[in-house]
Amino acid sequence: MDGGHGWLRRGAVSVAVLLGLGALAIAGQTPVSSVAVDTPLGDRPVTARFANIAAASAGTAAVLSIENLKGRSTQPVRINVFVDKPEADRRTPATDPHWAGVIQLMPRQGEVHSLGTLVDLAGFMNPGSGRPIAITLVPVVGTDSSPQGLELTLGRMSIRYEPQ
Repeated sequence: MDGGHGWLRRGAVSVAVLLGLGALAIAGQTPVSSVAVDTPLGDRPVTARFANIAAASAGTAAVLSIENLKGRSTQPVRINVFVDKPEADRRTPATDPHWAGVIQLMPRQGEVHSLGTLVDLAGFMNPGSGRPIAITLVPVVGTDSSPQGLELTLGRMSIRYEPQ
């Protein structure tokens, strides 16, 4: 669900996200962009658009913050993250210049739960430019297969700045 703001677009594909720093780094931080809440992710890519990105302070780096990712999966899944490439799909390589990182999910007894993940966006953003940024999340199994039976919800996604 995108709260009626039109930030999400289904059917796009993306490739990478870096493993996060965990919930301690995420708790209490203020987003500098619009926020996507309760975003569903299944076997197809999802694109979230972030607008109204505030200017960065000196000594900070932009990150995509994904909090409270949970759901079901019958197999290990990686989620590739792309910046400004809504057409990315499971065949888009990690060598694509829009690739930002990867999130690796290892279900336990079919359940997935991650308190928090951060993806480094430093090379992709012009903070304070007023230009929206599209983040595409692409679920992949193996080399380039779609996951079967994947049912995830990303509790909250936003862009924020972390101290360097």
